[in-house]
Amino acid sequence: FVTNSTHPVDTDGHGTHLLTLLLGMECPADLYVARVTESSRSLKASVGHVANAIRTAAEEWDVDFICLSFGFPTHVQVIQDAISHAVYFKKKAITFFAAANNDGYNSGEMFPANLGEAVIPIRATTREGTFHPKYDPPPSYSSPEPLFGTLNYDVLSDWPGTDTVRSMSGCSVATSIAAAITTMLIQYASNEFSMEDLRLMRTRRGVFELFTGTGSLRILTRFG
Repeated sequence: FVTNSTHPVDTDGHGTHLLTLLLGMECPADLYVARVTESSRSLKASVGHVANAIRTAAEEWDVDFICLSFGFPTHVQVIQDAISHAVYFKKKAITFFAAANNDGYNSGEMFPANLGEAVIPIRATTREGTFHPKYDPPPSYSSPEPLFGTLNYDVLSDWPGTDTVRSMSGCSVATSIAAAITTMLIQYASNEFSMEDLRLMRTRRGVFELFTGTGSLRILTRFG
C-alpha cells in the first residue's frame, strides 16, 4: 500500500519482527501482510494506507482478525470509517487487536485501541503476568470492561537483512502474541463447535469470552 514493489520491503524492521513472531508461534492461520508506512515517523501521513488496507483485508482477503500494532494520539475518522465498514461487511465476525500505548501512565490509550466497536486494546505484561508500568496506559475508569495483555518485554524475533534475531518490547509485540493466542484457541475448538459458535468466536464479544475464561472453559470442558 506504500509502494508498487512486487517484492517484500521492510526498511524499518518492526513489521518483520512481528510477522516472524507470529510464524514462530506456529499461528494456525493464513497470514496477510499489508505494508502501510515506511516507518513510525511517517505513520501520521499514512492514515489513508491504513484505511485502504483494512478495507482490503475485510473485502478481498476475508480475514477474521486484524493486528494494528501501532496507534495515534488522536482520533482518525478515516480509520474509524474503515473499521466500521469492515465490521458491517463481515457481519461483525471480525476483531481488531490494537496496541494500547507505550508511554505508561503519561498518556491514555491510543486510537484505535480506545475506539471500542470491534477493537480490543492490548496491553503489555511482565514475565510474571502483571501489567508493565513502563508501557501500559491507565485504565479507563468509565469502562467496566476487563483489561487484556500478554508478554511484551525483550521478545526475540527476526530482523530484516540479517541472519540474527533482535529483541523488541512494547504493546505492539503483545498485540501480535494476543492475536496468535486467539487463533490457537479457535483452532483447538474448530472440530468440536458448530459453525455459528466459531463465527461468534471471531466477534469482539466472542474474543472477550475466550480471554476472560468463559469461552476457554467451554472449550476445555468440551474436550474433557
